Amino acid sequence: MTIGQKIKTVFSDRFLRRRVIFMLGIFVLFRLLAAVPVPGIDTLRLEQFLNNNQFF
Repeated sequence: MTIGQKIKTVFSDRFLRRRVIFMLGIFVLFRLLAAVPVPGIDTLRLEQFLNNNQFF
């Protein structure tokens, strides 16, 4: 089965189409909200924390 056939199958099935569109919407929403600055956060201290911590 080629990629084109798989994509055609996904978009022909209503259930799979809804799930794919939902996930794409969630990704878009996440990317948009990631760019919104949070008030009260000191960006310099946050950057230092993330640079000094290997876990994050």
